[in-house]
Amino acid sequence: MNTLGGEWASLLLEAARTVAVPRAGLDAACLLTDLCVRLPGVDEAVVLLPDDHGQAVPLAGTNGQLFDDFLAFRADEDLLSAGKPGQGHENNDAVTVYADLGRQAVRWPGLAQIAAVHAVTTVHTVAMEAFGTVVGTVVLTSREHWTPSASEIDAVRGCASIAAAGMLADVVADSLPDTALRLTRYTAQQDQIAVWQATGMVATSQGVGLPAAEAMLREHARNRAQPLASSAAHVVDRGPDAADEFADPGDDPRILVVDPDRFTVSCLSDVLRAAGFEVTATTSATAARTARTALPPPVAIVDQTAAGAAELIRNLAEEPGTQVIVISPMAVRQAPPATARVLPKPVHPSQILAAVRDLHPASGKRVA
Repeated sequence: MNTLGGEWASLLLEAARTVAVPRAGLDAACLLTDLCVRLPGVDEAVVLLPDDHGQAVPLAGTNGQLFDDFLAFRADEDLLSAGKPGQGHENNDAVTVYADLGRQAVRWPGLAQIAAVHAVTTVHTVAMEAFGTVVGTVVLTSREHWTPSASEIDAVRGCASIAAAGMLADVVADSLPDTALRLTRYTAQQDQIAVWQATGMVATSQGVGLPAAEAMLREHARNRAQPLASSAAHVVDRGPDAADEFADPGDDPRILVVDPDRFTVSCLSDVLRAAGFEVTATTSATAARTARTALPPPVAIVDQTAAGAAELIRNLAEEPGTQVIVISPMAVRQAPPATARVLPKPVHPSQILAAVRDLHPASGKRVA
């Protein structure tokens, strides 16, 4: 998106250079707030760190008075790193939203005072996390009702992780000259051995050369947003059972069917099996999770009226390489993910089969 273009690339490079210098944790926090206010909709940004008593203390901010008022009004006490959605408050594990602050004086007195003094309408908080440790929180204030896009949230989280990594590095900076090279060399070599071993296993199971096998292993790690060493360890641990995760998608005939009506499940499964697909069919999302293997199927067909369907559809839509077909009755108002193919009820099995043939990577190899 335009707001995350070349200017952001330059600023991210500056952030990376900043955290590579010892004792630059404060600089990283200041740069983080400067980066955040580049987003449209963000007026000010503040970085909060917990003190010895568990209270949040401002460390850096783009507005000195707002910085001071977080302390004066104890607004940090209203900011939760996690919580259940409620009136004016939403949490989706990536960002916590505090909205309509002018009407929340009883619930969030500190934030309400911030809202009154600084004309703030909405506050978003994002955890600053690196190496599995939450270091602090970046607070974004908006004078208007602002809903960040997924790209904007990812950008803030990425910048926050860079700043958090710099702060954590500061903690051990004095000991780095004596230990870093030795530990880095040992860890990297152990990871390299695991990658070599896993590459050989993938090459053998898939009948490809080592360069192609390494490329497949890297793609596996990238699709799961995990380090290459983690994918290598996964292959080594699972052995031959991991082979299906590296197969050509055109060779994977699996389909998941979830529908609360057993007769519909039976009829649709028969149609799909006759077309050459391998069908796993259940009547609820819970049963579907039990039936699923570690590798999600290329196509999933889920009726929105099935128990737990909304969460299952959302999770499947987030899986790389999985296409979701949602069977949607008019009575269900919850919109499925934008990437899903929606078929409104009533729908004939032949229509579903046509959608499967359109989406399934193995459709060209199935029975016509």
